[in-house]
Amino acid sequence: MSGFTGSRTWLRVTGWSGLPAALGATYLLAGQIMASTSTWGRQVLPMGRFPAPEEHPEA
Repeated sequence: MSGFTGSRTWLRVTGWSGLPAALGATYLLAGQIMASTSTWGRQVLPMGRFPAPEEHPEA
């Protein structure tokens, strides 16, 4: 079976594009885990700045 569209090309494109996405997610996860532990006491992996979500009053 060739996925949703029936095209092997799209199956390969989406498969290969999923690999960098998975690597990026793994890098960010490793950075968050290392930042949460007090082993190094500093940021080990550079991850940039993540803005805090806006506060929404409860309805």
